[in-house]
Amino acid sequence: MRIQISFLGAGDYQRCRYQYNGQIYETPYFHEAAQHFFGPDRVLILCTPEAAQKHSAALSDSFEAISIPSGKTEEELWELFTVLTEHVPEGATLIVDVTHSFRTQPMLALAAAYFLRTVRSVQIEHIVYGAFEARDAATGEVPVFDLMPFVQLINWSVAVHQFVHYGQSKDLADLIKDVHKTTYLTPNAKRAKFAAKAASSLKRFAQGLQLVRIQQVHQELAPQLLEALDKVQQDVQTLPSLRPLGVLLDQTQKRIRPLGAAHPFTREGLKSQAALIQLMLDFDLVQQAVTTAREAVVTRYALDRGENPCEKREALERCLGALSRGLQDKNQCDQYSAEERELAELWNTLSNIRNDINHGGMRPHPIAEDKLYKNAREVVQKTAAWITRQADEAASPSSG
Repeated sequence: MRIQISFLGAGDYQRCRYQYNGQIYETPYFHEAAQHFFGPDRVLILCTPEAAQKHSAALSDSFEAISIPSGKTEEELWELFTVLTEHVPEGATLIVDVTHSFRTQPMLALAAAYFLRTVRSVQIEHIVYGAFEARDAATGEVPVFDLMPFVQLINWSVAVHQFVHYGQSKDLADLIKDVHKTTYLTPNAKRAKFAAKAASSLKRFAQGLQLVRIQQVHQELAPQLLEALDKVQQDVQTLPSLRPLGVLLDQTQKRIRPLGAAHPFTREGLKSQAALIQLMLDFDLVQQAVTTAREAVVTRYALDRGENPCEKREALERCLGALSRGLQDKNQCDQYSAEERELAELWNTLSNIRNDINHGGMRPHPIAEDKLYKNAREVVQKTAAWITRQADEAASPSSG
């Protein structure tokens, strides 16, 4: 169902000729013109009792008048929000007319429409404004502006927030792909050359983090994303619809650059893994950070022992397990060096947290979620420091 939402104030409206896409409609009330231009199934007129009384002639049977407060207080603003949300059903398509709205009503209408888009699958087709102040003095025609770019800006804001704070790139990648597609469907438009590749690289990088593809992130996904973001700057400079992405480029490149380095089974690679662990924590990908940290300990332990960290990982994990179990044997524990004890305690804590998470707490004494979250973040930060410590601080290999 297509629903037009219009506001009607208590002002004195002059008769004028509204013009939209070559159509002309003459009326003092823009909601009548909007109904003519867009042909909605329903027209809701939001107005105060004073406005309804003054402009009763404008409220014919084809319109549904809905009483609203004037919005002078915060409580009245929330009441107006409630009225808006109560009259829009699931899956509706909205045409929002803010021409005769007053004070904060346009902002509130946009916020409510966006909220409904999220919780009720509402589509926003148009946000229109009959710009009386921009009328042509010679013809008396008043242009009608479609303010949908403001909705797109909100879309960009939400998508960027999801990526910057949580590493979720789907919505951001979709917006970039939409811009790319539009430039190829619009006649005579400047075409995006690198946007599609940037969108794909963002999506693959985020998936690599979520699925803990450590080697792939360092050797493929991070370098590819850096290259794609560098190239897409050319599109940002020539396409106004990509400008929101431009604000994000430098920040994202700074966060990603430390990840694309040497092979992950080297000491230089471990520095990149420490940066990856921190990025995962920044994105609140705690489980992924725990997995990455545990694998990094195995790699650093192998390098300290002069062994191949790729070929003997299972044997190395058994050695670390034995070292950890030694904490329960006082005689064995007393023989540990300070470095060996630190490693044993780190591996014990890391493995316990990792197992509790990966088994979904389905074991005799699961850790409470708040404590598990806190402990997990603490141990992976400690691990990041341990894997990048100096070589002369390595634990003795004799425990294997």
